Amino acid sequence: MSLCIPKEISQKLLSAAKAGKFTIHDLTTMTSDERHSFFSDYMDGQTAQEVNGLFERALVSTQKNALKNWAVSVFTPSQQKTERYKNVLKKINQLDELGLLSPESSESFMRDLVAEKLGVSISAEEAKNIHTRAAKLEELSTKTDKFGLPTIPYLKARRDMYNYLNEIAPTPRLRIMTSTIARGNLLFSIKSPMTNIIGNTVMGIQESFTRRLAERRFGGSNTEYAIEYVKNAVKVFRETGYDITRTVHLDDTQKTLGEENISSQGAGTTRKVGRFYEDFVFKGLMATPDVAFSATHFADSANIATTKIAGLEGLKGEARKKRALEIFKDATRIDPLTEEGMLVRSQAMADAMYATFQNDSYYSTFALAIRKMVNTFSGDLRLGDQLMPFVKTPANVIGVGVDAAGIGAIRGLWQLRGALEAASLGNPQPLRGVIRDMTHSGLGLTLAFIVASMFDPEDYIGEYPTNPKEQELLRLKRASTNSIRIGGKWVSLDYFGAIAAPLVGIMYARKYGNGMADGFIRYAQGVGAQVVKIPAFEGMYDILKNVKESVVTSESASPNQKAMELLKGGFVTVSDFIASRVVPAIVYDLGKASDEYEREYNKEDAFEKIMSRLPFIRESLPVKKDVLGDPVKTESAVSQFLFGARVKTANQSELVAELSRLSDSGNLPAITDVAKTSSRVKEFKTQRPEKYDEMLNSFKTRYADRAEQMIKQSSEYRRGDDEKKAELLNKIRTEELDEALRRYGYRKPRKTGG
Repeated sequence: MSLCIPKEISQKLLSAAKAGKFTIHDLTTMTSDERHSFFSDYMDGQTAQEVNGLFERALVSTQKNALKNWAVSVFTPSQQKTERYKNVLKKINQLDELGLLSPESSESFMRDLVAEKLGVSISAEEAKNIHTRAAKLEELSTKTDKFGLPTIPYLKARRDMYNYLNEIAPTPRLRIMTSTIARGNLLFSIKSPMTNIIGNTVMGIQESFTRRLAERRFGGSNTEYAIEYVKNAVKVFRETGYDITRTVHLDDTQKTLGEENISSQGAGTTRKVGRFYEDFVFKGLMATPDVAFSATHFADSANIATTKIAGLEGLKGEARKKRALEIFKDATRIDPLTEEGMLVRSQAMADAMYATFQNDSYYSTFALAIRKMVNTFSGDLRLGDQLMPFVKTPANVIGVGVDAAGIGAIRGLWQLRGALEAASLGNPQPLRGVIRDMTHSGLGLTLAFIVASMFDPEDYIGEYPTNPKEQELLRLKRASTNSIRIGGKWVSLDYFGAIAAPLVGIMYARKYGNGMADGFIRYAQGVGAQVVKIPAFEGMYDILKNVKESVVTSESASPNQKAMELLKGGFVTVSDFIASRVVPAIVYDLGKASDEYEREYNKEDAFEKIMSRLPFIRESLPVKKDVLGDPVKTESAVSQFLFGARVKTANQSELVAELSRLSDSGNLPAITDVAKTSSRVKEFKTQRPEKYDEMLNSFKTRYADRAEQMIKQSSEYRRGDDEKKAELLNKIRTEELDEALRRYGYRKPRKTGG
């Protein structure tokens, strides 16, 4: 037998053989462990494993071709870390057929050969366990349920096999901390599944209507069976983790909300915590409602399609219902037996994917590619997962919105001619896609126009302003960007799902447009603002926003000062990143719900940000006050738990309303924080730090009182135009700042002579 062994090692072995220390027959009769130990006397442990693997491969030379063919599909160790044993059962069965995973005893188990092929070293005992599980799977695989699907016991056994394999080769702890626990902390709240449910509901209504328009059919003949299917799909997912409505092959990598599952199987506290997040947060809170929506769309699509097919076959009444049910039952199988069943299942899965934002779109493909590139570059740290923790769903939400804003109609018109030609040749699918694209756009634009007509332009807040005064006004309004005012609350447009993009475009046109041509440009600008929110861009967008918030230096600031402000913006982003991933969102919600006030903290200090997220501990931080000296209150406990920052109570005081009106006319007076813009205030902080907060509060309160009094009572103010009104407000602001500094003992620094 010929083995490709390094020359220097082969010389050692040859010398030992000539000396009578061993024979080839001795090697063939040894157990794998004995042979590995023997080779270790002549070489290092790693080389011994490789050489033993070569020897054992020679021992199974009669199965050489099968081994070679199987090895083509086997993942390398590095691929294991990213793919999590995709199609692993197929590989195990092939190994089993070769006799490598069904050892009768430890003597027949070729450990090092299995290690070489599987990419992970396993013991004879582990091989026996795998063989036992594989046998159980084989036994259960012959049974199906009433929907033609694998039974729950079989799927549980598959999950058990998957978990056991990951116990043998566990995911690195660092990856579990960054990709499972850190991301889980972002989702661990009531508001996260609430947002998901609301978004899916809005999309569900739109898709249900679109589906009926496209198919020209109101409903199907087998609604009872559809309801049973939905209930069963949810039950299967809860008990096994398998989503049967969006599964092409059972061997496919299991995903949650379009994201790859990272297994936390194995020993240790980190992995135990990871399993909690897998089961409770990702599966329980987020994925289970999502599967319910997916199953509903699958069943609705299949019900309508099968009824239509049965009707096209010329059947009516009970005969049509019976035939439709026959096709329906075939379509619910993972692998339908008929052409009609395959067609219906394919369409139903596509509808379910699209309606729950899990389809492979241009938007999600691009975002996933960017994240993958960053992950590959950063190894187990997986910076892509940190900067873009959730990609597919948000990217597709934006994509659906952009299509609804008009892009879908444009694409449909572009493809119409080809679709008509395909339909004439007996392929209706392209035409169906065109109809759906155009229906999506038409319906989306119509719904967005109806919603937009219910609000005034001033009820809408667009993107984060670049002007420091406008930034401060935004905070005074207690508003969030990209939100609309409903009944005294600022509500994020995230809740409007598929119609968010056209709605933003219409509000942009109404609020900022001047004439039809400019209105169209503003509409496109608003839609484009949504595209920026694609996760691949969103990380950079957040960094820039934090920089904008930090940079409030005067125009006279030196280049070095401005550079420092930019660095501060970067530190803010890093501290946000750390705090949001260390403290579970539910803890942060509890902290705010139990505290009457918002808190001040150093935005560049991750530790203080973490403190601000912890119940009771946050109350040791100073109460946050706005530029008018009013304490900023938190939202109610119910609102905080259900909606978080996506719903805020609007500040509707007369002064804020007047400042907003002046802003709309281009005459917003100075309202920036003097602590950041006034050199005298900064000097006072150095001179009298013990009186600094008291001085600031006194200035803010007195200015707000005088401003409100002037707005209500001053005839000079009422007679003046908006420019004059801004001038008067600026005047009393200057007066009150001068007075506050004088009263608390500010001393102008003396200039040093030279």
